[in-house]
Amino acid sequence: MFPETTDFSRCVVHHVGILLNDTNPVWDALTLAIGGTASWLCYRKYSTTYTLWLISDFVNITLWFTALKDGYSQAALPMLAMSIFYTATAIIGKINWRPNTK
Repeated sequence: MFPETTDFSRCVVHHVGILLNDTNPVWDALTLAIGGTASWLCYRKYSTTYTLWLISDFVNITLWFTALKDGYSQAALPMLAMSIFYTATAIIGKINWRPNTK
């Protein structure tokens, strides 16, 4: 049931992005779908979601770098810095995480 929900939310975000004249609606929708999936997996207590967070972060970095390069938004530089910080956090988490073995 969950993959259909992700596809539905990705389609909704894509169409809303088009209506709002978003410059990259497909990539924004993809980031939301990956992040939503990673959040759902965390909620379901799956412990290894760092890979999904890394994918989402790399897409976000690409989006904000493009926005900064093309001058779409004044918020692009702080958002790019935040995305790089989130990526570094996910990398450190992936490296240092150890499963709880009892």
